[in-house]
Amino acid sequence: MPSEFNEKRNRVAKSKTERPVTLERYPWMTLAHLRDYLRFRTRLRSLANFIDVFTVFAKLQEEGRISIVKVDTAKLLSPGEFGWRMIATDIRLDSGLLVEHYMTFGDLIAMNEDWLHKVYERWRDKVVTNFGDARSRRRDAEFSCAGYREVFVERVLGSVADGSPVASPRELSRKELVRVVTEHLDL
Repeated sequence: MPSEFNEKRNRVAKSKTERPVTLERYPWMTLAHLRDYLRFRTRLRSLANFIDVFTVFAKLQEEGRISIVKVDTAKLLSPGEFGWRMIATDIRLDSGLLVEHYMTFGDLIAMNEDWLHKVYERWRDKVVTNFGDARSRRRDAEFSCAGYREVFVERVLGSVADGSPVASPRELSRKELVRVVTEHLDL
């Protein structure tokens, strides 16, 4: 499973530290605090691939080449407002540089790149000040969540041991989805 690297442009990185939502939560935030200035991601085909990636990280950490600073699995099972699902890992390289890695199913990355990230970007820096905007944002968030969820559920169901469906993707409750993923990944 090859990973893809990406370096933020200075303009994009600086704008991230100046977003109202960022300044509200982290008023001390500067460019020096960005952990995704250099980032990489891995496109996965099955739930088992998550374990494969963590196995590689464990080996690199044992060799002293990296230090795992933080692993965020919550975003996989409880995505944010717009539904993006992934496992994020903050890694300190042996040079001291802090980088971000995220992994998710390749189909989710493709959807994100093709159109759903544009839905999110429409609202990322916008402060909602009226009912019409609030309704539009909620509609867009629901649309985005539904798209990501459907593909995520299909990938999860395609990854379970015997391949027999637990339920149809539309019938699978959040609780059942969490159970299948946590049992498979041993979270």
